[in-house]
Amino acid sequence: MEKTKILAIAPYRGMYELILLLGKRRNTIELTVYEADLNEGVNIVKHLNKKNFDVIISRGQTAELLSKNTTIPVIEISFSVYDILRGLKLAEGYGKSVAIVGFSGITSCAAILCDLLRYKSEIITVTSKEHALTTLERLQQKKCQIILCDTIVYNLSRSLGLNAILITSGTESIENAFDQALKVSRSYTHIKQQLRIFTQALSSSPETAIILDSNNNTLYSSMDDTDENTAVFKYISRMLTTFWGSATFTAEQNINNKMYLFSSRQETVQNQKYLFIFIASSPMPQYMNSGAIEINEGGSDIPDFYNAYFNSANSLGGLKHTISQYAQNAPQPILILGEPGTGKSKAASILYQESRFHGFPIYTILCGKVSSQYWKTFTTSPDSPLLKDNCTIFFNNIDALGKPQVESLIEFIEYSNLLKRNYLLFSLNSTNNTETNSFFSYLTSHISCLTLRLPPLRERLADIPSLCSLYINEVNMQTGKQITGFETDAIKILEEYDWPNNLTQFKRIVRELVITCNTPYITADNTENMLSKEPKKYNQSLLTDGLDLSGKLSEITYQIVLRVLTDENNNQTKAAERLGISRSTLWRILKKNL
Repeated sequence: MEKTKILAIAPYRGMYELILLLGKRRNTIELTVYEADLNEGVNIVKHLNKKNFDVIISRGQTAELLSKNTTIPVIEISFSVYDILRGLKLAEGYGKSVAIVGFSGITSCAAILCDLLRYKSEIITVTSKEHALTTLERLQQKKCQIILCDTIVYNLSRSLGLNAILITSGTESIENAFDQALKVSRSYTHIKQQLRIFTQALSSSPETAIILDSNNNTLYSSMDDTDENTAVFKYISRMLTTFWGSATFTAEQNINNKMYLFSSRQETVQNQKYLFIFIASSPMPQYMNSGAIEINEGGSDIPDFYNAYFNSANSLGGLKHTISQYAQNAPQPILILGEPGTGKSKAASILYQESRFHGFPIYTILCGKVSSQYWKTFTTSPDSPLLKDNCTIFFNNIDALGKPQVESLIEFIEYSNLLKRNYLLFSLNSTNNTETNSFFSYLTSHISCLTLRLPPLRERLADIPSLCSLYINEVNMQTGKQITGFETDAIKILEEYDWPNNLTQFKRIVRELVITCNTPYITADNTENMLSKEPKKYNQSLLTDGLDLSGKLSEITYQIVLRVLTDENNNQTKAAERLGISRSTLWRILKKNL
């Protein structure tokens, strides 16, 4: 017959010795004993998690704390009448100034006993270690001669120089705990056998596996608790809400220069929900090293600012409704059109989150950072997102791709069933020439992309007051400012401005005004002064008119950078922000072409 594996956590040495002695008399148990208290006991249990103990026994607050931090059944060694009576007899030599101090496990039993025996000891129930300390300090001022208590109060009493008698657990209390432990263990033997078979099957899997209960307690883990895996555990903790939010979910993440694939699914056993997480790692794909691709987490939230903008009824009944309707038609591809700064990436995020592909990764291709060499690696790599199934691929600013890359992508779409296997999203900076662009025609006519047009902010001026309120609140939370809003005249100034860089520019301007404001309301003077330094009008032909497109990509890029710098009065910070690049990248482009 298989022995019951019992872990005992004894809060003091005498109990440790007594448990060992009594345990040797029982040939049906396999006993492991540690001397520890409170958090030290919790750490021991976590460290021994893989030892597959059937039951834990401990005493008092240590037992209560353990029950909150493990899924293994915890049996409390209760205080018997004999335990308290022995303590009272020991305290008789100290006269009448005796106080019984402890948690309810001791004091409730002591109250009954003192009432029966007509003892007039002061009985005080404490609820925490801090409460116990203040109680002892008060008793010390009252010149209390002796404290009758449990382990926690005993140690505190000794630290204050008070005389204390520890209420120890006798043979009958520990024997009773052993009996309860065996009874509890036998009651779920069948479940334990099933779990053991299941964990053995998981342990032979090449993937790492973790099983959590509905309280996110770890029931099983084949992942070692090493420094290398700390970042993986942190990522899982951050993603738990997302994992629990879908029956199945898949996420891919770059952690410590390795690519990790996380697959989760929920199972229900006897009306209890469990979360299974499977983890596989692989070397970092070469295409991930250029910064031209991002893997986004499915659980990332869309800021209230953008939700409010897309939800507004001031434009065509609300963009959010249109976006939601489009998302229901996935994998029908979507082309998102809009001027720079209109929130095309955020619209793509909502399309993804509301589609049936939400439970799988989304890959964002930053087309402006794609070189010809990178594109070749990206399209031919055996683990390229283009060769995966059931994922979302977002080509951000597809108009930034060179002609050879566009032709290569069209060929790939035509011959690889990419549209049937995945959800494709494209964004394109709209200009006067957009609809004559050959790739635009291919997307809308040949593969029937649904077109989502995001209007510029100058066509949504009625939304400015509400957007101001939302973004001021967001900046207040981030910076600790307490700005109430804009003066009425300041709002009028914002509504009269053309906003050439749309929401991106709007957020930057409002943020700067909030941070520099020293009054409850942002004034019209400050607003006008801030906007006087900004470009006055949106120039649709800025990035195309007068450019020589016959040169290399680097030469065309240099022309665009010079054009934007001129428009921004040679302010490199503003030019870099407008181009969506860092100042160091801008500086390198300029230096390379000097």
